[in-house]
Amino acid sequence: MQPRSMRSVWVRSTALATVLMTLSPAAWSQTPAYSFDIPAEPLATALHDFARISGQQIIFSSDQVAGKSVAALRGEYSSEDALSRLLAGTDLVVDRAASGGIMVRPKNAEAASNDRAAEIPGVETVVVTGTNIRGIVNPTSPVFSYSRADIDKTGYATTQEFTRSLPQNFSGGTFGATEDGPLGAGAHGQSNVEGASTVNLRGLGEDSTLILLDGHRMAPSVLGSTVDISVIPLSAIDRIDVVADGASSIYGSDAVAGVVNFVLRKDFDGAESEVRYGSVTSDSFDQVTVDQIVGKSWETGNILANVQYDYQSSLPTTDRSFTSGAGQPTDLLPASNKLSVVASGHQELLPDLDISGDILFSDDNTKRRDTFDPADASSIKIPHTTVNISAGVGYEPFGDWRVELTGLYAKENTDTVYLSVTPAIFGYTPGTVAYRDAALLASVDLKADGTLLVLPGGAVKASIGGSFRSEDTTDFTTYSGSSRDSARHVSAVFGELYIPLIGDDNRFAFARHLDISAAIRYDHYSDVGGTTNPKIGILWSPIDGLNVRATLGTSFRAPNGADQLNSASGLSILNYAFASPTGPGTVPVFALVGIALPLLPEKSRNWTAGFDYQSPLVPGAKLSFDYYNVDFTNRIVSPLFDVNALLHPQVYGPLITPLANDVASAAYLASAIAHGDTFYDFLGTGSAGIRYAFNTAEQNAAVARQNGFDITGDYQFGWSEDHFDARANAAIINEIDTQFAPDSAVTDLVNTYSNPLHVKLRGDVTWTRGPLSVNGAINYSNAYVDTTATPYGTIAASTTFDLAMRYAPTDWNGSTLLSGTSIGVAAVNLFDSDPPYVVSSGGFFTGIHYDVGNGDPRGRFVSIDIRKTW
Repeated sequence: MQPRSMRSVWVRSTALATVLMTLSPAAWSQTPAYSFDIPAEPLATALHDFARISGQQIIFSSDQVAGKSVAALRGEYSSEDALSRLLAGTDLVVDRAASGGIMVRPKNAEAASNDRAAEIPGVETVVVTGTNIRGIVNPTSPVFSYSRADIDKTGYATTQEFTRSLPQNFSGGTFGATEDGPLGAGAHGQSNVEGASTVNLRGLGEDSTLILLDGHRMAPSVLGSTVDISVIPLSAIDRIDVVADGASSIYGSDAVAGVVNFVLRKDFDGAESEVRYGSVTSDSFDQVTVDQIVGKSWETGNILANVQYDYQSSLPTTDRSFTSGAGQPTDLLPASNKLSVVASGHQELLPDLDISGDILFSDDNTKRRDTFDPADASSIKIPHTTVNISAGVGYEPFGDWRVELTGLYAKENTDTVYLSVTPAIFGYTPGTVAYRDAALLASVDLKADGTLLVLPGGAVKASIGGSFRSEDTTDFTTYSGSSRDSARHVSAVFGELYIPLIGDDNRFAFARHLDISAAIRYDHYSDVGGTTNPKIGILWSPIDGLNVRATLGTSFRAPNGADQLNSASGLSILNYAFASPTGPGTVPVFALVGIALPLLPEKSRNWTAGFDYQSPLVPGAKLSFDYYNVDFTNRIVSPLFDVNALLHPQVYGPLITPLANDVASAAYLASAIAHGDTFYDFLGTGSAGIRYAFNTAEQNAAVARQNGFDITGDYQFGWSEDHFDARANAAIINEIDTQFAPDSAVTDLVNTYSNPLHVKLRGDVTWTRGPLSVNGAINYSNAYVDTTATPYGTIAASTTFDLAMRYAPTDWNGSTLLSGTSIGVAAVNLFDSDPPYVVSSGGFFTGIHYDVGNGDPRGRFVSIDIRKTW
């Protein structure tokens, strides 16, 4: 276990950093300055980057900036000086609103007052995810936002690679949140045949993090359990917003742990081509990416299209020493060919009427080989397609009020084709579709938002609306003709308020700003009934540069499509060898896998508290701290497939059922089969000798509590011709207290095998000089407990390093052919470190000696890419 004193070290470090930032003699001026690293790009993109770096809200009309570009801006400037340089040579000027927002307008246009700033037609506001109200930044919830520049500098090629590097994201879970998830201990990992990747914030569950594409839901993969983010091409993303707080009051179900919104690029003007090749340096695992993006903006609209092709070879278990003992053949990572297409557009029809829409299409063919043991092997082809279509119309009836009607159609299809299978499935012909899974989501949303009234502190804004959504999930077994289906519809009404009590016009000592946000949402599910979830937040700025914030709310998650389908099909029972409770060796045990009925919706109470600090004495430095606490009712969990379960009866309590003799075990099995459960004779001994049954099925836990904190820091500065950007992001989980049943003991799951860790850290530094930029990153995970060992052992800490470089000259000695070309090279896991060793996989596969949820099996991965802007 990681010592508890580690927490006090982080607290003391945070306090010390705050003092140093306040007392530093490095101040050159009392006017805050920021270190900017903005490349030559469209003006709209540059204004987004300005907002990210300075932390200031900026409002501008997309029509007025369309077709305009800026020269590169690198160095340390005040926000006023930076904007002046960005807007040089244009007909645009800057006004600063009393709310703190910055307004960009034409020189000959009348300056907008605070309450009229959002009335200007075509105004676009840089707003983080987490609110339904335009024109405000909702700073009360912890939000991590990653821009296009942040993504580019890492050298990652895919969306799942980037999100896996985030300390707040756990790569394991019930369904396995990564391509190698089926090899882990997740209870339903075998359902993830397509190797879907997703985001699992704080390890609260893949289905407890809501995934959005441009603010809209997506159809889920893996029997309707989780969204596969790998279908979103990384090159099409403008930024990634992560709300690390319960958000059911804004978005409804599935937002218990938070929200991840992938915002598409819209204001790109021109064309960009990219080719990338990457490979491991040990054995063979290759990736090829070819990407093309084209965009055009005009006075009243814009359009963008992005096409990306990805090829990946397989990584066999025989290529890694820590998995070479697995049954053969088995793939650590599957082979795949993926084509993704993204298109988006916006058009103003009348001064107060506009339409917009976006399309995502992905066609992926994945192949993987799985072998549980020599008598149970398969080679599988998994073609799956994703379609996501959204369209909306916006109308501005009066003032700054806007009404939006949005429709969404999303569908995911997955086929499972066994090219070979042992033992043969009865009646199945190899090479044809064995299973066909589909998830369909359709919704209509109506929302209105605008200003209610103006207080001395600023404009009080509100949002109100409603939505209707239908969800359908189907699992069809083609060779037998049997089908499992689940369908439901969800209707909702919601409202939100933003109240600036104190602002620039009525500020006083120790109260520069005081904002209140409040939201409430009622959802009614056709299968589980209704739920109301409120949330309230507060932001207090006692001095310039310091924002103190807190939120309190509730969240809700209904059982998903996979839960409903698997509940209908009964449990799977298999005999398996567990550690003997009476001495050395193992004993056969009945292990129950599946969904335990009845499965109730889970609810949670969430609260957070934290601060952001930007000292005027240390230009370019920012420190953030956030504490979170989540308390669940009816938390849906899957107990770990713990082969040491019989050694810990106080933890598992009634999940362990004693069986007196062979007669009792035979009767137990016969009763289960009579109730529709399926028996798998994994040991080949039937019920003989079994004296215990262990229930590892997904179920509602009696108690589940989790708390922890995040610390992030950012320091940007310049020195002569050099520019530096240093960042650190640490996720610390104090405890994950879980009680599986009322009669069992509360156990802390944090820092144990296949669970989230106490401390995960990523730090990186980017150095830029002229056309050359170099980014170095360190990734750290602490040591933790190996519950697959008997007795429990220790899994070593892990530290890996990444390095990425890009050379992007503005002029290749006047070469027209090379103009706009840049070259990048990157190495992930630079020193080729193996993931820490574990005794057993804890799942169905033998010979897997690394923690799939906390380790990467690839080793050193190097890549080179060539990018050209036309």
